[in-house]
Amino acid sequence: MDPGFRLDGRYRMERRVGRRGPAQVWCARDELLARRVAVALVGVPRSQRTLRRRLRDSARAAAALAHPGIVTTYDYGETDYGETGQSETGGADGDSLTYVVTEYLAGESLAARLEHGLPCAQEAAAVCAQVADALAAVHSCGVVHGDLRPGQVFLTEDGVKLLGLGVTGAPDGADDGADDGAEGEEAREEAGQAEDVRAFGAVLAACLPDAGAPPAGGLPAEL
Repeated sequence: MDPGFRLDGRYRMERRVGRRGPAQVWCARDELLARRVAVALVGVPRSQRTLRRRLRDSARAAAALAHPGIVTTYDYGETDYGETGQSETGGADGDSLTYVVTEYLAGESLAARLEHGLPCAQEAAAVCAQVADALAAVHSCGVVHGDLRPGQVFLTEDGVKLLGLGVTGAPDGADDGADDGAEGEEAREEAGQAEDVRAFGAVLAACLPDAGAPPAGGLPAEL
């Protein structure tokens, strides 16, 4: 995919800006609504029906979340992989290219901020408190982030935004197309939320190293 390509005739790709979990992320122009957006692209083999369903369900759940600390999801779609000329999203001709469109943010990730040096204790505490609040909102809706790390925490003039929802609901790896059923989904949700809490502990430790490492069992779920 080259800059200038129009995805589904609507989103004009401007430049590639990075990755979020399994997704390649582009800055794009929504030519229908005349606004700049971020487009996350994931190549999915046609045979992996469950993987496509999880990505779709994850995007729907993300779109339903209304919280100032969570990036806003605008759109979701699937298109034929071969029509895009895409070569770096893990798919091949005949596969499905799934995309999630979100608001475009100006600022920097927490990972980039940490490369410049540790924030002061007051700033670090404020960032972590906002991440905890956003993550609690995610979990209250029965959603799992699945890829929480400093690179998924974005710092803007208006505060912290949690990135990655909508494209991390389906983990990397093989998928045989089998459906685990309601019990399997519930078990996966519980395990995923516990892993999110442990990941938040790692973010906290990165921002406030003098506070010590998180306990082996993770932080309290109430966080």
